[in-house]
Amino acid sequence: ASSGGTASSGGTSSSGGTSRSGGTSDNPSTSSSTSGGTTVIINGGTITSTVNGAAVSSGTASNTSAIVSGAAVSGDLNGVQVSSGTAAGNTAILSGGTVSGSVNGAAIVSGTATGNTAILSGGTVGGSLNGAAIVSGTAAGNTAILSGGTIAGSLAGAYVSSGSASGNAATLASGIVSGSVWGGCVRSGTATANAVALTSGTVGGDICGGYVTEGAAASNTVTIANGTVSGIVCGGYA
Repeated sequence: ASSGGTASSGGTSSSGGTSRSGGTSDNPSTSSSTSGGTTVIINGGTITSTVNGAAVSSGTASNTSAIVSGAAVSGDLNGVQVSSGTAAGNTAILSGGTVSGSVNGAAIVSGTATGNTAILSGGTVGGSLNGAAIVSGTAAGNTAILSGGTIAGSLAGAYVSSGSASGNAATLASGIVSGSVWGGCVRSGTATANAVALTSGTVGGDICGGYVTEGAAASNTVTIANGTVSGIVCGGYA
């Protein structure tokens, strides 16, 4: 296990194209390839399924957004959901209400995620907050930001079951994470140059810049200015 460098995090959310709001589940795009700026906006109501900015079976998805404020979502909230392919620059935002599942800038079964963002500024997430969540593949430059609210699970710039995570960032500026905080978490593979920044808030679990269950971690970083951490703090763990 090793760590080094400096913590950096951020990312901006942008959206365009179609915009929708209300109290029913809305997945505006399910296709073999989408590349352009679809947006879902839900300001209230009850959603009994997962909400996706776009859903792609195979191909590339970029610049899609899913934004929820004041609604109750029974499933996940994804900026984009990709079965096989690439997700770049997608965003998921929860500013109020509840999501029973997880909030992911990009959720991918197999492929690559770059520059996706998940933001929680208010409300409650029953699962985890991930800039990108990948079953098998590569995550690079994704960001998760908690500036208010509560996460029952974990906070991660990127979560990868099998593959690699590099240059991802998790920022906790305010709020509560009951689980752990990782810049990049990889169950089997490598985590390199991921970062966590804690300026305020409470973490019930551990904080690791890069966490690997089976594999290697290198050049990951944790920076703490303020806040409370109940578990261990490590730049990298493998």
